[in-house]
Amino acid sequence: MAGQFNSALIPKRALKYFEANRNVLIIEDDKIMGQMVAEILDDIGFEVSAASNGPAAFEKIKQQPVDFIILDILLPEMDGFEIYTELQTRAETKDIRS
Repeated sequence: MAGQFNSALIPKRALKYFEANRNVLIIEDDKIMGQMVAEILDDIGFEVSAASNGPAAFEKIKQQPVDFIILDILLPEMDGFEIYTELQTRAETKDIRS
């Protein structure tokens, strides 16, 4: 649903950064928390996708580009530290901000 950023919600000096980093992946197993964060980011103008665990997150990353990740720590299957470590070791994901 996001198209252009709502510039009223972003400081003018930061707008260029936001536009260059449009695609956000939220890795969060709490559905309500994930939905709240996704709605806020969507309202600002980000393209948001979500995953509830590490394997699902890596599958999403294969399917679409990701500019940065919001990562929960306490997750099933792989915790946030394990996911972060894995992101840093893969050539295709090591430059994604998280």
